[in-house]
Amino acid sequence: MSDSGRKVDIVAAAIEEAISTGRWPVGSKLPPETALVEELGVARNTMREAVRALAHAGVLSVRHGGGVYVMAASPVEGLLGRRLARSDVLDVLSLRRGLEVEAARLAAQHRTPEDLARIHATWNAHPGHVGGFTVEAGMALHLSIVEASHNSALIDVYRGVLAAVTDS
Repeated sequence: MSDSGRKVDIVAAAIEEAISTGRWPVGSKLPPETALVEELGVARNTMREAVRALAHAGVLSVRHGGGVYVMAASPVEGLLGRRLARSDVLDVLSLRRGLEVEAARLAAQHRTPEDLARIHATWNAHPGHVGGFTVEAGMALHLSIVEASHNSALIDVYRGVLAAVTDS
């Protein structure tokens, strides 16, 4: 790999890290290119190639004249979301159910006291938890259970499936 290719990978990884840590959450707009170039100490072309690569992976969306927006929390979520957008919604829901069953099994084995507290807090945070959930509340609860599995691959795939379910 060339030196410029390594720089592009490093910049892309830095952007991914900022997204995964919540600095730039899904739906947010990235700072202007000039600010990112200065912050990361790279050339404009390197920044543009990194953004282009992340846009191709479905993580970012470049709106010409409108900025760059975060579309997914990871390349797995971005690519999976794009693929599942072409699928029948019942197929996506079936996939989600299968992932949730395995996630619940793993969460039962690997959950920590902190995970249980987060699951309970997610359940109790929504006023409808007694009479009925909103879609968002249900997805947040299920995601907290999946996260308690401590299986990073499963968590990434599940987030991609959730993005597709949300979009549908």
